[in-house]
Amino acid sequence: MQGLGDTMVHSETPLYQCAQCKKEVSSELLKYSRDGKRLICLDCHTKIEKAMALTSQPAWSSHTREDRIKWACSCCGYHFTMKKGTSVALRCPYCGSRQIERDSHSAQDILDSV
Repeated sequence: MQGLGDTMVHSETPLYQCAQCKKEVSSELLKYSRDGKRLICLDCHTKIEKAMALTSQPAWSSHTREDRIKWACSCCGYHFTMKKGTSVALRCPYCGSRQIERDSHSAQDILDSV
């Protein structure tokens, strides 16, 4: 602290504790955790992100094409897929119609028809 007459001025940057490693760091070196509830230092944030990247798969890769059945709505023409063996009532997710047919068209079929 530096004294300017009767007024005291703080020259130190406030420090905050990392919720992960408990190290005291300045606010420039903090980030929110993925859940948005905790402040963690950049070192811990980087370590967590690298670990998550190594262990997690993208959501789109969790199902193969063989796990899904293609459907098309007769009312609105919307095309969608559903997991094989699902117990959900078959309805169009776009318009809600129950007039659903199995979609046997492939992208190549559509290109060939043009």
